[in-house]
Amino acid sequence: MTGGFSQGIADILALVIFFNLLLGVFNLIPLAPLDGSKIIAGLVPPAHTANYAKLQHSGPGLLVAIIMIDYAFGIGVLWGTIGPVVRTLTSIATGY
Repeated sequence: MTGGFSQGIADILALVIFFNLLLGVFNLIPLAPLDGSKIIAGLVPPAHTANYAKLQHSGPGLLVAIIMIDYAFGIGVLWGTIGPVVRTLTSIATGY
């Protein structure tokens, strides 16, 4: 038996931290209905607010399309975008 009970608990906690960070970073994608869209909305110049609002109406459809195309063709655009951030934050939080 390698690692023991305490190593198993540490691995489980590292996974919990990883998945929480993954969901948190994914939620920052700037497409409605994710929270990132609300952050970006505060940064959009007033001259472009109407155009950004129009884009947000198609946000859920765009998000689903991106996820499906990424999965179907194995492009890896989502993980390529958020993966480095999640890996860095996980490394900082867990030391793995």
